[in-house]
Amino acid sequence: MNMSDPASLENLHDIIPPQPIPWFPPAPGWYALGISVLLLLSRFSVHKYLAWRHDRCLHRG
Repeated sequence: MNMSDPASLENLHDIIPPQPIPWFPPAPGWYALGISVLLLLSRFSVHKYLAWRHDRCLHRG
């Protein structure tokens, strides 16, 4: 057998798969999206609460 033959199958090595991508910590874009969603939900909740209080006062009097 000639070991200097570049086409020899004995020159092949095992394929090493890459490391799995971790799920945490997420990319900065996910932090921005999460903060945006929280702010929108907070604003919506405050708006609904204030509207409910306003309607409650109107119906009492």
